[in-house]
Amino acid sequence: MKRTVCLLIALIIVCFLLSCGESVSSRSKSGGKTVEEVLNEKATDNTEKATEEVTEKATEEVTEKATETAAETVPSETEDFLSAAKNGDIDVDLTILTPTLVYAQVNDMLMYPDKYVGKKVRMRGPFAVYETEERNYFAVIISDATACCSQGIEFLLTDERSYPSEYPEKGAEITVTGVFHTYAEGQLTYPELYDATME
Repeated sequence: MKRTVCLLIALIIVCFLLSCGESVSSRSKSGGKTVEEVLNEKATDNTEKATEEVTEKATEEVTEKATETAAETVPSETEDFLSAAKNGDIDVDLTILTPTLVYAQVNDMLMYPDKYVGKKVRMRGPFAVYETEERNYFAVIISDATACCSQGIEFLLTDERSYPSEYPEKGAEITVTGVFHTYAEGQLTYPELYDATME
């Protein structure tokens, strides 16, 4: 009888162990997660959340810096250009600068136009015209030293002239002196020398 009881207890223990093993394997087959998997998921979630917070903070900082006014971010080189290009009553004389400095100066004028509004500017370059039904846009083209990049600044002459008879040929070298300002057309703002004279 003792032997039967021991055998019965052993059988119960084996059944119990087998049922535990089955429940573990059936749990993992049914999508249950181990402790290690749960910990890994938590770590991943925390990392993603921290990354999102850092990204948001960096985006906010970049946005704040981008919204600073141009006057606060104008480089000191602008003042250097202005003093180097001053020639008598002409505030910015691009005709006395090297091609590299001329291109840099014009680029600065286009980037920070508020610094130049009201200043008398003199420049030399090829004559260009953009013809539309409403009006013609006249400009001086400024190229860099290698002539691979160019920018144009419009001008509006003081005296009325008839185009094309009273203007030079396209591409002809001209010198224009006028007062720098900007004007809006549509949603864009353009630089222009007004009250200009052409040589």
